[in-house]
Amino acid sequence: METIYFKDAIVWLRNGAQSTMQSYGASQEQFPFQWDLIPQEHVDFLAKSVLWHREKGFLFVHSGIYENKPLKYQTEIMLWSRSCPPGKKEIHIVGHNPTPDGQPCFEPGRYSLDTGAGLGEPLTACDVLTKEIWQAT
Repeated sequence: METIYFKDAIVWLRNGAQSTMQSYGASQEQFPFQWDLIPQEHVDFLAKSVLWHREKGFLFVHSGIYENKPLKYQTEIMLWSRSCPPGKKEIHIVGHNPTPDGQPCFEPGRYSLDTGAGLGEPLTACDVLTKEIWQAT
């Protein structure tokens, strides 16, 4: 397993580590770093994942970007920012910042689809071409 540095561990602990490890069967005594409980195929999947994807006028990214900066310098921003502006060149499809009413927010340049599933609100999927949504609670 790859080394987790202290700074990364603190971020992970503040963002769902306990729930994640419990979902893999970790007990309180084993929390938080029982890496052997995580199947290798899950680790491999995450290692191959990309931080952003562009397609047909849309940019899909976890939290957002700044269009005036090269993407290769925005890893932390793509994962954690809550203050990125909407897109001007393309529509940003984002999550990370739950909407206040459990419904997606469609604004010029940005579709915010985090409807608070991690907080007990609906999980939302969206056809970005038509803005049709599906929700599961």
